[in-house]
Amino acid sequence: MKVLLDTHCLIKLTAGEKLAKKTLKLIDESEELLVSAITAWETAMLVKRGFISLDRSVLNWYKSALLAREIRQVDLTANILIQSTFLEWEHRDPADRIIVASALEEESEIATEDALMLKFLKLK
Repeated sequence: MKVLLDTHCLIKLTAGEKLAKKTLKLIDESEELLVSAITAWETAMLVKRGFISLDRSVLNWYKSALLAREIRQVDLTANILIQSTFLEWEHRDPADRIIVASALEEESEIATEDALMLKFLKLK
């Protein structure tokens, strides 16, 4: 099974921060870990706004995080971007919408602890 990590899961996993047992189990049981390319942008925005700090440039951190855990990046395609717009979901965060659309495109599970995303996934 493929599992796509949302941005906060990637950050917590890389920092060694605690994740929920259910989230960790999903990650541990995966055959392949993925992240959407939007995660690089969202991480950079978190750094720029002062919500997180990293010990190196965002690009170096991002590349290292993917390499360390053999995570495959799902590139943004026209299909993913269009699909994210037409999700039957009132959530306005474009990054979350793109993460969900990326997972749908890859037919993967999503590792997230975001309440809005979890609620949407239960409704699918």
